Amino acid sequence: MLNNDDVNSLLEIFPQFDSKEIIFSPDNFSNYWGTYLHFILQFSKKDNVRFLISELLKYPVLIHTVSDSNGDTVAHLLAKNNLSLLSIPASELTKKNHKGSTPLHLAAQYCNLAELKTLIQQLKKKDLNRKDNEGRTPLFYAIRNNTPTTKENIRILAELGANLEHYDFERITPLIFACKHNKSLAVNALLKYGARPNQIGTLEKVTPLSISLTLEREEIARHLLLKGANPHIIDEKEINIITLPGAKRVLKLLMARQEACNNTSRSSLEPAHLAAYHGQTDILSNLKQLGVSLDTRVELQASENLNDLPNNDSLLQGATPLHLAIFNGQAETARWLLKQQVQVQSKTDQGLDVLSFAAMNKAAKPLLEIFYKYRISKNVESLNQAARIAISQDNIEAVIYLYQHGITPNTLLKPYHTGLHIACMQGALQSTAWLLQNGADPWANGPLNKNAFELAAENGSYTHFRLLIGFARPDLDETNHEGKTLMHLAAAARNFNHILILILNRASLDIQDDTGLTPLHSAAQKGEVEIVRLLLTCGANQEICNFEGKRPIDLVAEDNDTLRRVFKKYQKLDRKKKKNETLLHRAVKSNYPLAIPLLSRTQYINEQDSEGSSALHLAVRKGQTESVRRLLHSQSPVNIDVDICDKHYRTPLWYACVQKQHFDIAKLLIKAGAHALYPDISALNIIQQVEKINFEGKEKLLNLLNNEAKKFLHNIGPLT
Repeated sequence: MLNNDDVNSLLEIFPQFDSKEIIFSPDNFSNYWGTYLHFILQFSKKDNVRFLISELLKYPVLIHTVSDSNGDTVAHLLAKNNLSLLSIPASELTKKNHKGSTPLHLAAQYCNLAELKTLIQQLKKKDLNRKDNEGRTPLFYAIRNNTPTTKENIRILAELGANLEHYDFERITPLIFACKHNKSLAVNALLKYGARPNQIGTLEKVTPLSISLTLEREEIARHLLLKGANPHIIDEKEINIITLPGAKRVLKLLMARQEACNNTSRSSLEPAHLAAYHGQTDILSNLKQLGVSLDTRVELQASENLNDLPNNDSLLQGATPLHLAIFNGQAETARWLLKQQVQVQSKTDQGLDVLSFAAMNKAAKPLLEIFYKYRISKNVESLNQAARIAISQDNIEAVIYLYQHGITPNTLLKPYHTGLHIACMQGALQSTAWLLQNGADPWANGPLNKNAFELAAENGSYTHFRLLIGFARPDLDETNHEGKTLMHLAAAARNFNHILILILNRASLDIQDDTGLTPLHSAAQKGEVEIVRLLLTCGANQEICNFEGKRPIDLVAEDNDTLRRVFKKYQKLDRKKKKNETLLHRAVKSNYPLAIPLLSRTQYINEQDSEGSSALHLAVRKGQTESVRRLLHSQSPVNIDVDICDKHYRTPLWYACVQKQHFDIAKLLIKAGAHALYPDISALNIIQQVEKINFEGKEKLLNLLNNEAKKFLHNIGPLT
């Protein structure tokens, strides 16, 4: 019957239903449920609803409080159908559906003025500003319609107390909502009945005019301007409204009104600056027609920063639109500006020109090519400055272009500085690699009489230092004019990883400079605990005195007890050093596994001390899992002997299982090839001796050993 809208049948069958009985819809009504009356209001044809409801409301048993599957009461659905709500109890007129909407929300959107006014008269003033689940009041719903009724509904709501500048949960006001959704009739009505045209909304702090221009709502934007909207308001991102995409007509209107178009933002940026930065050539063209200079310079006040452009601060003081276009990679805008014959040679207050700004951009090549036919591209000073900037930022595209267009690899880009010197000071990895490959001289002295190696040793980039050392292979023990080696410089600069590289490449640890200082002295002076530990573990002599008679420990600050204890610990190790003990033994004894990969390349890994103990024996006996792991995985020139025996014929696995009962270390050793059946001086093998000991985890360890033994016996085959 609902499908066919059989009015007579509906009226005839209605008395048979309990008015609060819930009916569930068939599939073609999308799982909707509600009362008989809900179904009529929801699904009957609009032409019949008014007649049906007028008849059905005559029944006194009608229940108004029941909600349907959407949370709508009869009052909500009456409002949706532009029907009178006079028969609805006042208590039902403020009830919310599942979206938080009251009947007034829906009436503001769907009802005519008469029905809306009748409903409002039954409510209190506070009900006009009730919020739905999105924080929106009935006024927002009135805006959605954008029909002739809209204007009257907005008027009655405004006159009776609706808040014209209420913020929803996204901090959107009714006027901004209307602008955003292109509701021109609503915009006109809101402005007419008191909404301010320059209100601020959303987290981005947009205005009605800025959002209209951004979305290119030109008709609305023009009306806002006529009603007093300020085209020079700056938003949260410091963007001047007249530089937005839809602002062309705004500019023409301003021109007709003879208004200035060079108002500055809070950061002293004029529209021409912002338009150039954002690549808005059409805005620049309009500004030019309005008489705005395209060579206007950024003029910061003393306390200002350019918050609207990234990473600039005072860098752009004195910049022109051309500088800003290049700075932000706007190649087409830059070409357009050049056609307008702007000043190419212009410099900022810091002396930066267009080549310098191009060198800052990752897409530098097409920007630099723009100026190839201009005189500035042949200017040595401009080229050198751009190259310095490109290298400092390791902008390899710019570096290659500049060196291929007028700069040789060993050119001094500024006094005593070649490009390689600058790259080494900045840790510019790609620039260093390219310059070395193209003939830059790393031995040439630069600032403070230092060559590239010395500058890199003092720079914090480990990767850069490794690249330079690996490529050029310098003499690591060569001293500079102060008698210092690269090890001295790295220690004084607190560059731990640089020292690792130098030790790995067999640099000497105990060379003294012109004042008698060793690298260990330098590290002690700086209070560098880890560097001191590394140097001492790798064999640095802590008893060497400088030319004032002071040892490294004597240069430790009085309050640095930690570093003093490190020196004393290694002094004790020196006193107890055994015959044939290597630096690998020392690394294990000092529990400094970090040094093991270094020392395993320079020390014989299977060397045994006077007790027959290898470094692996010591690591196992001390329970140093990490030291064991590093020894087993070292890149030693010779393979580590995992079954090496000490003077008691005991292997490292014997100590792991019998003495330490250390499952993890035993597992590492067996994985590396250690065998469980080797007997010691007692003639008992490891398994037999473990079986005699009671300890937690015994069964687990025996399973590990027995499995290894089975594999060993299987591999050697039957004895003949």
